[in-house]
Amino acid sequence: MREKNLPIDELDKYKNDIEFLATTEENFEYNNKGEAHAAVVLSTMLNHTKENFLMFSGELDKAVANQEIFIFALKNYLEENKPFKLLLEEMPKKPSKALDLVKKYAKSKSNVEYKIITKTSKELLKDIFDGDMIHFSIADGKSYRLETDRKMYKAVCNFNDANIGVPLQELFNDIY
Repeated sequence: MREKNLPIDELDKYKNDIEFLATTEENFEYNNKGEAHAAVVLSTMLNHTKENFLMFSGELDKAVANQEIFIFALKNYLEENKPFKLLLEEMPKKPSKALDLVKKYAKSKSNVEYKIITKTSKELLKDIFDGDMIHFSIADGKSYRLETDRKMYKAVCNFNDANIGVPLQELFNDIY
């Protein structure tokens, strides 16, 4: 799936740029905009995670989580027996393909977990993020995607910034 007005060559260039940043582990903050960019960033994070992947999401939205690039990376990651934790705001009535995959693996693998956030943890996040529920993903305490606009799937990201990644990882562990 690609954005309505996002040419294939532009998306390919974005994928190449993101892969370069992940491979070289550049400490460089970049933006992602839209569903296709979000799927590319999250997939690349999963592909390069060495230790653990943590994600806080509304419901693992289908617009991103049904994209093949994301499903493929998620399945490969879950097969590697590295820790994966997913925290959701709510359980959707019709889950995305990715959420179905996480639920399936969580039944048989102790390294895959998911659950719904508590009311207390929601309030804590709202206090920290000025009244908003900001979604984020962290890998290895240094790679992150932190949403700035949930509806438009905009986010700031970095593949090597422990100054933001470690506190986000600690926050995730506190609310999980």
